[in-house]
Amino acid sequence: MSSSALGSPKKRLRAQTEEEDEEEVVCCGICYAESGVSIAGEIDCCSHHFCFVCIMEWAKHESRCPICRQRFSNVRRLPMHGVFSSSRDVKVPHRDQVLLSLHNSSSEIEIKILRPVHNVILELSDYS
Repeated sequence: MSSSALGSPKKRLRAQTEEEDEEEVVCCGICYAESGVSIAGEIDCCSHHFCFVCIMEWAKHESRCPICRQRFSNVRRLPMHGVFSSSRDVKVPHRDQVLLSLHNSSSEIEIKILRPVHNVILELSDYS
């Protein structure tokens, strides 16, 4: 398309911006690195994109997608030209993130649980 067909520089800039917006930039949902920068990992519950290292670190604490919260049980390291010739599947145990916040002021202890946890026994002692 010639510059005369688009008219003014402002119209050319607007057309170029609209074209760039149409191109989907795929990036890791955890660290926001663009696709191709690191080794890709995918989970079995949805189509969200992650770096393999990022989603494996996430899976140490939580087995739900960081974006849509669907439960996953498998992380696949995708092949990368010149690095890995085939994919690799890693099974992930069922995990729910738990945050224990212990405050000892006036003998009060506060415990915050972010996700419901079943069959957990907590033993609390005085830390004074």
